[in-house]
Amino acid sequence: MEWVQVLEIVLPIILALVIGFLYNNSRLNDVNKRFEEVHHRIDDLRSDMNQRFGEMNQSMNQRFAVLHEDIREIKNFMMEFLKREPGYTIRDK
Repeated sequence: MEWVQVLEIVLPIILALVIGFLYNNSRLNDVNKRFEEVHHRIDDLRSDMNQRFGEMNQSMNQRFAVLHEDIREIKNFMMEFLKREPGYTIRDK
């Protein structure tokens, strides 16, 4: 077998392998881009949810502060009312 015959057999195989590697690499790049897009969407969703939960937490803290003030007013009102009633003793805490 001469070198020309060896090259005639080996070169098409090497060329096919190189083309296959390049084609698969481009397909893998497409898959990687899709994974990156999905990862980016998940990050956007996570930041959006964190923002919404933060806003909800702030809103709930404000509501609880108002309720706490209302409960304190009711407690003070009840204490004043009970002070007026004879026979009741109030322990302040």
